[in-house]
Amino acid sequence: MFARLFFGIPPAPVAGLAALVLAASLTIPGPSRAGSDTKVEWLTWGFYRITAPDGKVILTNPWYTNPHSSFTLDDIPAADVILITSGHPDEIGNALDIGAKTGATIVASHEVVGQTLKQQGEPLFAPIAHNGAQIPAKLVQPGSLVTVNDVTIRAVPAAHGDGATGGPAMSYFITTSDGFTTFYSGGTDVTQDMKLWGELFRPDAAILYMSGDQDPRAFAYMAAFLSESNPDLKTVMPEHQPLEPSAGRGSADLGRELDALGVTAELIYPEPGTVYSLSK
Repeated sequence: MFARLFFGIPPAPVAGLAALVLAASLTIPGPSRAGSDTKVEWLTWGFYRITAPDGKVILTNPWYTNPHSSFTLDDIPAADVILITSGHPDEIGNALDIGAKTGATIVASHEVVGQTLKQQGEPLFAPIAHNGAQIPAKLVQPGSLVTVNDVTIRAVPAAHGDGATGGPAMSYFITTSDGFTTFYSGGTDVTQDMKLWGELFRPDAAILYMSGDQDPRAFAYMAAFLSESNPDLKTVMPEHQPLEPSAGRGSADLGRELDALGVTAELIYPEPGTVYSLSK
C-alpha cells in the first residue's frame, strides 16, 4: 500500500486520519474544541506546535529565529508545555522568551536546565528566571514519565549529541488528555529501540528527524519500527528538514522509502504555518 503524501491541501480523508488542512494562517491556529482532533503545525526547523482537543499547546524545540523562519514571538500567543530534546542551540531555540511570555513549563534534561537555561547560582529545582518572569521547569532524563498541564510526557534516549552540557539527548512520547500519543524524535538516528517503543507506547502519530544530510531510509525505518507491532500509527511527518530539500531527500523520496518498507501510515510533508488535523 502506497504511503500518501500531503502538500498544503490534502486529498480526501482516509480512515484513521482527518487529514484536513485548516486555516493556513501564519499566526494563530483556529480554536480547538473538546472532542475534536489534534492540531499539528510546523513552524520550520524542529519547531512544531501541537494543540490538543482540550486546547493545551505543546511546543517542540522552539527556534523561531532560525534562518528558514518568518515567525516571531507574536505568532506564539499561548503555550502550556515546551519540550527541549538536547542542549544544542537549535533545539533550545527561543524557549526562554516563549516561556517568559506564556508561562509554559519547560521540559528538558537536568543539564540543559542547570547549565544552559539557568543563571549561575540559581537553585536547580527553582523556576527559571528570565526577562523578569519565573518560568516553571520539569527536569527529566531517559525513562522519566511526567505529567504537565494534563499532558503526559515520556522521555526516551536519542542518538544525538547534547552540546556543551554533557547530558542526555532525548526523544519524547506526548500523550494528551484524550489519549492521542505523538512521538517527537528530536535529532536522533534510527535505533532498534523504536520497535519496542512502538509496541509499548503505541503512538498515533510520529514526527521524525529528517535533516538536510539525513538518509531518507533512516526516516522510513523509524516509521517501520514504530509501526511494526503498533497498528495505531496513522501519520508520520518530518522535522528539521530545510524548506528546499537537497536532491534525494524530498517528499517523494520519503514516500518511496516508506512504500519500500510497507509502511501504511500516511506521510504529511508539511507547509510552514499550515495547520493539520489528526485523529486516531
